[in-house]
Amino acid sequence: MATYTDSLGLVKPAAGEGAGTWGTTINSSLTDLLEQAIAGRSVINTWSSNLATLTGSNGALTDARAAILQLDTGTGGSALTGAGTLNVPDKSKVLVVFNNSNQIVTVKVGGLTGVAIPAGKTSILHCNGTDILDGINNITSNATMGGTLGVTGAVTMASTLGVTGNVAVNTNKFTVAGSDGDTAIAGTLAVTGVTTATGGLTGSPTVSVSASGNKDATAMTALVGQRIISIATAATTYTLPDTATAAIPVGSTWVIVNADPNNAADITIQAANDNVIALCSGAAYTAGSANGTRTIVQGGVAEIVCVADNLYVIFGGGVS
Repeated sequence: MATYTDSLGLVKPAAGEGAGTWGTTINSSLTDLLEQAIAGRSVINTWSSNLATLTGSNGALTDARAAILQLDTGTGGSALTGAGTLNVPDKSKVLVVFNNSNQIVTVKVGGLTGVAIPAGKTSILHCNGTDILDGINNITSNATMGGTLGVTGAVTMASTLGVTGNVAVNTNKFTVAGSDGDTAIAGTLAVTGVTTATGGLTGSPTVSVSASGNKDATAMTALVGQRIISIATAATTYTLPDTATAAIPVGSTWVIVNADPNNAADITIQAANDNVIALCSGAAYTAGSANGTRTIVQGGVAEIVCVADNLYVIFGGGVS
């Protein structure tokens, strides 16, 4: 009595069986099935509540045996209207699935996880006898891609990424020119370690023009790294944040220009809580005192630098 192979359901005639009918047996139960398993394409376009199920059959052509499955949306009441599921037999097999539908479709063995294939994409899959898995997840030799590589998940690289052309993140948010290495960053560059520049640095700091009013510690925290130009015509006080509570990084700076047009208003720099503002005049270091103050007179320009927790230094012209 004939038996059948476990994975593909190909006929295995018993010894002495099929006398006079071998041609029919070989053609219908072996040759046609081998062609379907190696190069056959089946179109799946009939869905029931966004589900299609393929079943195998020994010795007969079935969609489940096809090497290539094309998933179409279908029409009418049997159309795919949402995320779909294609259940396949739990038989060891390699298959190519082209999702030609307009929905994402998960190919799996019933009740298991499987692999989701986005609309319009093609995947190489394999069944390990239990569930459907990605067919290719490791390339150990060189690979060349002539088109666009679209990546929807994270990328982990253990070695160097070599790029001969330009690099662009989200069109223009971060770009590197392949010809000369010129780099453009559209947003803020945050650096937590040491930055070394072998050439010149170009660009201008952000400028804040203040016409009037005092600036408390919160306002000064928001202005870290900026050039503050005061055109206030009345005396003002700027309060430096308490470095212990505002977490002002060491190296944070402000440049303050007292550009009072009436030449009548001083700016008082006030230390908050236990902060000390030391004066560097180029000849002597004046330590200052906790909760002390410094003054920038009309026409004065000063830079303030946070050098440690609770310690600022101020230097420039017109500073006392």
